[in-house]
Formats: sequence, structure tokens, C-alpha cells
Amino acid sequence: AVGGTSLLVTYADLVVIKLTQDYGSGPVSRMLTLSIPISFILWSAIDPSSLVPLIKTPIAGVGIVLSLGLAIYFLMTLKSCTTSLIVIKRLIPIVIFGYAPVDVLNKTAMLHAPVLLGPLYYVLFQSLGVFILLSAYLVIKKRPIISDWYPIIHNTNIKRNAKLMVCMICFFIATMFGKNLGMRFTPNPAYVVIMIKFSPLWIVLMNKKLGYVDNTDIKSGIGLVFAAASIVLFNHLAQ
Repeated sequence: AVGGTSLLVTYADLVVIKLTQDYGSGPVSRMLTLSIPISFILWSAIDPSSLVPLIKTPIAGVGIVLSLGLAIYFLMTLKSCTTSLIVIKRLIPIVIFGYAPVDVLNKTAMLHAPVLLGPLYYVLFQSLGVFILLSAYLVIKKRPIISDWYPIIHNTNIKRNAKLMVCMICFFIATMFGKNLGMRFTPNPAYVVIMIKFSPLWIVLMNKKLGYVDNTDIKSGIGLVFAAASIVLFNHLAQ
């Protein structure tokens, strides 16, 4: 599972990075929330027993169905935006065959791993796998690995940036450890993913503060985010 997710994450991240460079972080981050309903549907097909609480609580079940329908509505609305449509076409295969399967494999691995050591080993070995694959990619593309992986050496304040890099790595490990641990106890991986998919809201606020003009359909994109988030809300009603 770890090896599979490393390969999928590496490819998916490369595509996302390229799309972000070409079209901006706003539309890309909003489209990535599609992984939430797709992960929900995929895991429900693998483990139908996870739907039992929803069946016993009709309001929650109907709410989730409506949330999925609302997500489809906003997705169709976004197709009227040229930039969003381009991003959608590029990201849907990445979400369906990349990020959503990664979430399912993550939960599967956590169900068969030690409670505390499992999440830690998972993030460490997955990160190592991604590092190796990305390094191989840079070698194949004949790009300078040192300048790509260690940009802080080009900055005069190396000590300060090195400390910042260490803090970022520690924060990443802690965040991913929490995500992996949550995968073990949540009935559906989509419920964990939504907690780390609110970046579109922060990006919108940051763009406004920096004066960056985003001409894409922000309202429909944020609507898609909230439609995906409502899946978690209705799940809580069933617990």
C-alpha cells in the first residue's frame, strides 16, 4: 500500500504543481475537493457496512445524497468557466485514479497496522518513496537536483531558512501522522480528507490580501468545497 501510494502521489503531485503554475492555486485547490465525494463512493463500494449508520438515520443518508448531488451541480456550473473547465479535465483523472485510491489504500493500510507506530511508519516510508521517485524524475529530466531540493543554499540567511525548513518538515510529519491515525478510526476515508481540504478558503483570503485577481468562478468553486464538507456534517448526525 505504501509503495502504491508513493507512486500515485508522486505523479498526481507533479500534475497539480504544473497546473498550479499555469492556472493558479485557486481553481486547482477548489477542484481537488472532488477527491472527497469520490473517496466516499469508492470506500462505500469496498465496505458497504460503513453505510449502515446512514441507513439507520434517514436524515443523514438523504443529506449525504443531496450533498453529492450539490457537488455535481457546482461541478457542472464550473464548466462555464474556461479556466476551471481546463483544470477539471486535467484533474478528474488524477482525482479518480490518483488521490481517491491513495485515501482508500491509506485507510486499508491503517486497519492492518499498529495503532501508533503504523501512522508514523506510513508517513516516513511514503515520504521516502516520493523523495526517491521525484529525484529519479529530476535526473531523467536532467534538472539540477541540488537547486531543486535545497533552494535555501542560494539564500544568504541559510541558518534562518534551515530552521524554517525543519519546522515545516516537523509540521508535515505531525499533520500526516494525525491524518493516518484518523484513517484508522473513521468509518470512511472521505471524512478525514475533508479536514485538510479547506485550503481553497485560505487561498481566496490570501489572494484578496495580496491583491491577486482571480477571474475564475470562485463562488461555484467554494460551493463545491462546502458541498463536499457537508458530507462530514451529515455523517456526524448518523453516529
